Amino acid sequence: MSVNTRAVILAVSVSSALLGCVGWRVYASRNLPVPQYEILEDRSGSHPDGCSSLVGLAEQIVQKEPATSKSQVTILIVGDRTTANEPLPLAKYPIPRTRKAIEGRAAGLHRQQDLLADLLQRCHGVRSTTVSPIFFGIVEALADLRAQGCRQTSGCRLYVDSDGEENVNLGIRQALSGTQKAHQALPDSADNGGIEVDFCGLAVSGTGITDSSHVTSTVVHDTVREDRLQRTWRLLFTEPALVSFEPFCPKVSSLASE
Repeated sequence: MSVNTRAVILAVSVSSALLGCVGWRVYASRNLPVPQYEILEDRSGSHPDGCSSLVGLAEQIVQKEPATSKSQVTILIVGDRTTANEPLPLAKYPIPRTRKAIEGRAAGLHRQQDLLADLLQRCHGVRSTTVSPIFFGIVEALADLRAQGCRQTSGCRLYVDSDGEENVNLGIRQALSGTQKAHQALPDSADNGGIEVDFCGLAVSGTGITDSSHVTSTVVHDTVREDRLQRTWRLLFTEPALVSFEPFCPKVSSLASE
């Protein structure tokens, strides 16, 4: 074999190896887990924190949660009769990422503040309602996360900003109230496989709502009721170990509330 032939073979081999390496990097980058985030906001009279807790959650996501250039945060508002109880989309934002070498931390923080200010303005335009089809909203939010590509390894997360007082689904209402009447069956469990579901705001109480049409006295969230809330909601997911509860949602920083 001549020297020229060996040189050609070596060049071809090196080129093939380089192309293979590049191809693998492209394939791997396209198949990296992309965490997506969703917030379901309860706008009923029984959950008075409203915009403050919503912006607090969004701030936590954009500042602390892992994200890639393709990660987004989607905000849904719990529906009512006018939407056949389906949740309403309020906003969807790419999660700002700071490219330190190019723009520095200040520019990244500025984009975050723009996002939070826009969300706050949108939230102030949302009217309150007397119904809380929370479970329906959760099912739709999980379906939306699946449509965005969430799978077991994606690290996706759904935040539910609510006191947990479902008042539309009869089976859930009876379970939450601990009634001894003939029980309506609970709905089929929502598929949260690989998706963490975080409830916050269970200790927040406003004007109580006991059914889908009447506002009544405040529901007392004592230890017994909060235990029942958590126990009931865990039954409504295929992976209850991925469901957590916090009495309050994150507070908005003074910077984000300006």
